[in-house]
Amino acid sequence: MKLAIRKGAFFLLKFIIVNIIISIKLIVKSAHKKWKIIENLFHKDINCIIIRKKYTIKCFCILILKIITKKII
Repeated sequence: MKLAIRKGAFFLLKFIIVNIIISIKLIVKSAHKKWKIIENLFHKDINCIIIRKKYTIKCFCILILKIITKKII
């Protein structure tokens, strides 16, 4: 009985992790399409680290923060 519960819990955890990874990949793909538009809007503000023409997560977070602050102000 305990083994079945353990296997079920492991399967559920694995399923959740896979779903999170897939959703992150989809968010990143849609973000790359929108990136050009965002980049044009904040062209002077972007001071990003570029690795092989791909923007790092740090840069993406900075950009999101800038967008939020510009909308608030």
